[in-house]
Amino acid sequence: MMKVIASALVMLLAQGVSAADAPAPSVIDLVGKEANVGTLSNPEYAKASQTFVFKRTAKTAEKVTVNYELLYVRPDCIEADVEVTAVPELKRTVCNANLDLGHECAEVTFEGYQTAKRVCKKQGLVLDRAKKSLVLNFKKAVKLTATADETFEVNVAQTSMQETKSVLRGRALDTDSVYKTKVSREEIKFKAE
Repeated sequence: MMKVIASALVMLLAQGVSAADAPAPSVIDLVGKEANVGTLSNPEYAKASQTFVFKRTAKTAEKVTVNYELLYVRPDCIEADVEVTAVPELKRTVCNANLDLGHECAEVTFEGYQTAKRVCKKQGLVLDRAKKSLVLNFKKAVKLTATADETFEVNVAQTSMQETKSVLRGRALDTDSVYKTKVSREEIKFKAE
Protein backbone atom coordinates (compact mmCIF):
# COMPACT_ATOMS: atom_id res chain seq x y z
CA MET A 1 0.00 0.00 0.00
CA MET A 2 2.89 2.35 0.76
CA LYS A 3 4.25 1.71 -2.75
CA VAL A 4 0.85 2.76 -4.22
CA ILE A 5 0.72 6.01 -2.26
CA ALA A 6 4.35 6.88 -3.03
CA SER A 7 3.91 6.35 -6.78
CA ALA A 8 0.71 8.41 -6.80
CA LEU A 9 2.51 11.27 -5.04
CA VAL A 10 5.39 11.11 -7.51
CA MET A 11 2.92 11.32 -10.43
CA LEU A 12 1.09 14.28 -8.86
CA LEU A 13 4.33 16.11 -8.05
CA ALA A 14 5.37 15.70 -11.68
CA GLN A 15 2.11 17.43 -12.63
CA GLY A 16 2.84 20.38 -10.32
CA VAL A 17 0.61 19.40 -7.39
CA SER A 18 2.17 19.49 -3.95
CA ALA A 19 2.00 16.51 -1.60
CA ALA A 20 -0.11 18.56 0.82
CA ASP A 21 -2.70 19.21 -1.92
CA ALA A 22 -2.77 15.65 -3.23
CA PRO A 23 -5.05 13.20 -1.46
CA ALA A 24 -3.91 9.59 -1.59
CA PRO A 25 -5.91 7.72 -4.22
CA SER A 26 -8.22 5.13 -2.75
CA VAL A 27 -8.11 1.60 -4.13
CA ILE A 28 -11.12 0.67 -6.25
CA ASP A 29 -11.99 -3.03 -6.36
CA LEU A 30 -12.82 -4.24 -9.86
CA VAL A 31 -15.87 -6.47 -9.44
CA GLY A 32 -18.13 -7.03 -12.39
CA LYS A 33 -17.75 -5.49 -15.84
CA GLU A 34 -18.19 -1.85 -14.79
CA ALA A 35 -16.81 0.61 -12.26
CA ASN A 36 -18.02 4.17 -11.66
CA VAL A 37 -15.58 6.77 -10.35
CA GLY A 38 -17.81 9.87 -10.47
CA THR A 39 -16.97 13.36 -11.70
CA LEU A 40 -13.38 14.39 -12.31
CA SER A 41 -13.13 18.05 -11.46
CA ASN A 42 -10.83 20.78 -10.33
CA PRO A 43 -12.15 23.16 -7.63
CA GLU A 44 -11.03 26.15 -9.73
CA TYR A 45 -12.84 24.93 -12.86
CA ALA A 46 -9.59 24.16 -14.64
CA LYS A 47 -8.84 21.03 -16.65
CA ALA A 48 -9.06 17.94 -14.48
CA SER A 49 -6.45 15.30 -13.83
CA GLN A 50 -7.06 12.42 -11.48
CA THR A 51 -5.24 9.21 -10.62
CA PHE A 52 -7.03 6.00 -9.66
CA VAL A 53 -5.71 2.74 -8.27
CA PHE A 54 -7.66 -0.36 -9.32
CA LYS A 55 -7.42 -3.78 -7.66
CA ARG A 56 -7.77 -6.82 -9.92
CA THR A 57 -8.64 -10.25 -8.54
CA ALA A 58 -9.44 -13.65 -10.06
CA LYS A 59 -13.09 -12.54 -10.23
CA THR A 60 -12.34 -9.40 -12.28
CA ALA A 61 -13.69 -9.49 -15.85
CA GLU A 62 -11.25 -9.53 -18.79
CA LYS A 63 -12.53 -6.10 -19.82
CA VAL A 64 -13.81 -3.57 -17.30
CA THR A 65 -15.50 -0.33 -18.34
CA VAL A 66 -14.74 2.59 -16.03
CA ASN A 67 -17.38 5.33 -16.22
CA TYR A 68 -16.65 8.94 -15.27
CA GLU A 69 -17.79 12.48 -15.99
CA LEU A 70 -15.78 15.54 -17.00
CA LEU A 71 -16.72 19.17 -16.48
CA TYR A 72 -16.04 21.42 -19.48
CA VAL A 73 -17.06 24.81 -20.83
CA ARG A 74 -18.81 25.32 -24.13
CA PRO A 75 -20.10 28.37 -26.01
CA ASP A 76 -23.74 29.18 -25.42
CA CYS A 77 -26.08 32.02 -24.64
CA ILE A 78 -25.36 33.69 -21.27
CA GLU A 79 -27.80 36.61 -21.51
CA ALA A 80 -31.24 36.56 -23.12
CA ASP A 81 -34.37 38.67 -23.40
CA VAL A 82 -37.94 37.73 -24.23
CA GLU A 83 -39.36 39.40 -27.31
CA VAL A 84 -43.11 39.53 -27.74
CA THR A 85 -44.67 39.61 -31.19
CA ALA A 86 -48.32 40.60 -31.60
CA VAL A 87 -50.37 38.67 -34.14
CA PRO A 88 -53.40 40.83 -35.11
CA GLU A 89 -56.96 39.57 -35.18
CA LEU A 90 -58.04 37.77 -38.33
CA LYS A 91 -61.35 38.49 -40.09
CA ARG A 92 -62.84 35.99 -42.54
CA THR A 93 -66.10 35.58 -44.32
CA VAL A 94 -67.19 32.00 -43.71
CA CYS A 95 -69.82 30.40 -45.99
CA ASN A 96 -71.95 27.26 -45.64
CA ALA A 97 -73.87 25.65 -48.52
CA ASN A 98 -77.69 25.68 -48.39
CA LEU A 99 -80.05 23.06 -49.78
CA ASP A 100 -81.15 25.40 -52.59
CA LEU A 101 -77.55 25.55 -53.91
CA GLY A 102 -76.99 28.98 -52.41
CA HIS A 103 -74.66 29.88 -49.55
CA GLU A 104 -75.18 31.45 -46.21
CA CYS A 105 -72.18 33.65 -45.33
CA ALA A 106 -71.19 35.50 -42.17
CA GLU A 107 -68.14 37.45 -41.06
CA VAL A 108 -66.11 35.75 -38.33
CA THR A 109 -63.32 37.35 -36.29
CA PHE A 110 -60.49 35.29 -34.80
CA GLU A 111 -58.98 36.93 -31.76
CA GLY A 112 -55.45 38.32 -31.96
CA TYR A 113 -52.70 36.95 -29.72
CA GLN A 114 -49.07 37.41 -28.71
CA THR A 115 -46.13 35.04 -29.04
CA ALA A 116 -43.09 35.16 -26.80
CA LYS A 117 -39.67 34.16 -28.04
CA ARG A 118 -36.36 33.99 -26.15
CA VAL A 119 -33.65 35.86 -28.03
CA CYS A 120 -29.96 35.60 -27.12
CA LYS A 121 -28.35 38.96 -26.43
CA LYS A 122 -24.88 37.80 -25.39
CA GLN A 123 -22.77 34.71 -26.13
CA GLY A 124 -20.29 33.32 -23.63
CA LEU A 125 -19.17 30.08 -21.97
CA VAL A 126 -21.33 27.80 -19.82
CA LEU A 127 -20.28 24.88 -17.63
CA ASP A 128 -21.45 21.45 -18.77
CA ARG A 129 -20.61 17.82 -18.04
CA ALA A 130 -19.84 14.94 -20.36
CA LYS A 131 -20.24 11.24 -19.63
CA LYS A 132 -17.08 9.37 -20.58
CA SER A 133 -15.71 5.87 -20.19
CA LEU A 134 -12.48 3.97 -20.58
CA VAL A 135 -11.82 0.25 -20.82
CA LEU A 136 -9.27 -1.65 -18.76
CA ASN A 137 -8.30 -4.68 -20.83
CA PHE A 138 -6.86 -7.63 -18.87
CA LYS A 139 -7.27 -10.29 -21.61
CA LYS A 140 -3.50 -10.85 -21.77
CA ALA A 141 -2.88 -10.47 -18.05
CA VAL A 142 -1.65 -13.20 -15.71
CA LYS A 143 -4.31 -15.64 -14.47
CA LEU A 144 -4.68 -15.06 -10.75
CA THR A 145 -5.33 -17.60 -8.01
CA ALA A 146 -8.39 -17.20 -5.82
CA THR A 147 -6.47 -15.29 -3.12
CA ALA A 148 -4.12 -13.24 -5.33
CA ASP A 149 -4.65 -9.66 -6.40
CA GLU A 150 -2.83 -7.00 -8.43
CA THR A 151 -3.08 -3.22 -8.43
CA PHE A 152 -2.90 -0.92 -11.43
CA GLU A 153 -2.70 2.85 -11.59
CA VAL A 154 -4.62 4.88 -14.17
CA ASN A 155 -4.38 8.62 -14.72
CA VAL A 156 -7.07 10.52 -16.64
CA ALA A 157 -5.98 14.04 -17.66
CA GLN A 158 -8.34 16.38 -19.48
CA THR A 159 -6.53 18.10 -22.38
CA SER A 160 -8.40 21.40 -22.06
CA MET A 161 -11.38 22.82 -20.18
CA GLN A 162 -12.93 23.66 -23.59
CA GLU A 163 -13.18 20.02 -24.67
CA THR A 164 -13.99 16.57 -23.34
CA LYS A 165 -10.89 14.81 -24.66
CA SER A 166 -8.57 13.25 -22.14
CA VAL A 167 -5.16 11.62 -22.11
CA LEU A 168 -4.96 8.20 -20.45
CA ARG A 169 -1.94 6.70 -18.76
CA GLY A 170 -1.73 3.37 -17.01
CA ARG A 171 0.86 1.24 -15.28
CA ALA A 172 1.13 -1.82 -13.11
CA LEU A 173 1.84 -1.09 -9.43
CA ASP A 174 1.85 -4.23 -7.33
CA THR A 175 1.64 -7.28 -9.62
CA ASP A 176 2.79 -10.88 -9.94
CA SER A 177 4.29 -10.21 -13.38
CA VAL A 178 5.94 -7.50 -15.41
CA TYR A 179 3.34 -5.73 -17.54
CA LYS A 180 3.55 -3.84 -20.78
CA THR A 181 0.91 -1.12 -21.00
CA LYS A 182 -0.60 0.10 -24.25
CA VAL A 183 -3.11 2.94 -24.54
CA SER A 184 -5.25 3.12 -27.67
CA ARG A 185 -8.08 5.64 -27.78
CA GLU A 186 -10.21 4.94 -24.70
CA GLU A 187 -8.68 1.57 -23.82
CA ILE A 188 -5.71 0.63 -21.67
CA LYS A 189 -4.33 -2.87 -22.33
CA PHE A 190 -2.23 -4.59 -19.68
CA LYS A 191 -0.16 -7.39 -21.21
CA ALA A 192 1.96 -9.74 -19.06
CA GLU A 193 5.54 -10.08 -20.35
